[in-house]
Amino acid sequence: MIRVIPELEDILRPTHQISNNPRTKYYALLGECVETLHYSTISSLKVFLCESVYIYGAFHTRSSHATPLPPHIKFSRSATAADIPLNNRRGIFVLGLPFALVQSGYVGLVLLVLSAWICNHTGRTLVVIELLMTCTLYLLVSTSLLSDSLSALAVPRSVCSLVSLVFLLPCLLLTDLRPVSTLSLLCSLAHILISLLVMLYCLSRASSWSWSSLSLSVDPENFIVSVGVIIFSYTSQIFLPPLEGSMEDRGQFNSMLGWTHGAACIMKTMFSLLAVLTWGTETSEVITDNLPSDLRPLVNLCLLAKALLSYPLPFYSAAEILQTCHGGRGVSRPALVVRGALLITSYLLALLVPRFSLLMGLTGSVTGAAMTLILPCLFHLRLQWGCLTVKDRLIDVGILGLGVICSVSGVICSIKRLVETL
Repeated sequence: MIRVIPELEDILRPTHQISNNPRTKYYALLGECVETLHYSTISSLKVFLCESVYIYGAFHTRSSHATPLPPHIKFSRSATAADIPLNNRRGIFVLGLPFALVQSGYVGLVLLVLSAWICNHTGRTLVVIELLMTCTLYLLVSTSLLSDSLSALAVPRSVCSLVSLVFLLPCLLLTDLRPVSTLSLLCSLAHILISLLVMLYCLSRASSWSWSSLSLSVDPENFIVSVGVIIFSYTSQIFLPPLEGSMEDRGQFNSMLGWTHGAACIMKTMFSLLAVLTWGTETSEVITDNLPSDLRPLVNLCLLAKALLSYPLPFYSAAEILQTCHGGRGVSRPALVVRGALLITSYLLALLVPRFSLLMGLTGSVTGAAMTLILPCLFHLRLQWGCLTVKDRLIDVGILGLGVICSVSGVICSIKRLVETL
């Protein structure tokens, strides 16, 4: 029997009456979805909604006679799924990579490639702290950008943080993924624009590039913090289990994961290297601070919009987890209390932590290293020890040891630096 999601049926209910026959109802709803969203500019949301009807109508029936998708309606499911981890990996935290690269030298350049491979490996074999720290980072960078944009007015940093919080208050009313998907799409567009502007400016100054900023000798503390920044920029493991479970063809998961990690690796390495070659040791924690005064306001505006639009995704995920533990759904009073507490907590953390790169390094050293390097390998070894080859065991043990070293040393150095700046 064909099942149709009630929420989608309510959202996309056609103007005409749908037959009670399950198969007719399913095709009518699918056709109405395509027709309704045909002229929409948000093509990713269109694919997401239409495929949701198909996946729940055919794939989740657990029936060998599930109704196939009509031949005139085709979607690229692996590409749609790949957009989620790829967007997460190419997100706003790439702005801190040039600073991490100039602090870690050639070793950091190797780590940009190595981290992609390691995260790809652990993602195949694999959560409120991670999301909370991500929310805090978005709020922190929003505050910094707003403060920089209003520097001529001498607006206090605390006021800028409060203004950012006001813009994020509608997150309390998020009850489904549809608006989050729309905001994520807008984030991707803003990020593409920012990356193009920065990279084009760097290319325009190619005549002044210098490789002297990258060296094999680095400061140990700076290097350890940079490792946390680089690892955290690749972390998307928290989104992988539900993503794999929602794919129609789960056999494409490993292929999708490999392609997205490869694309993220190329983009981040090029972006970071171009920035370091352009600004060298003068590279700032947030690369947009290095841009000239006539270009910086435009980039900061796009970046501020991206940071605010990025906040709902981790916030929604964290709120769903907390609401499951403490009760309350929708816009009920318990749910609003949980979401309000989450929003205020991220706001207070953003006020207490003044430096973006140190918080990013601390988050990468704690939750990033744990979820990306330690836990997946630990569970893989524990659950499938007898099935693993010697090579697989050595790889997992090596990544596990690297994760423990990076996590412990990163936490110590990041906390030490944070205490010094407070």
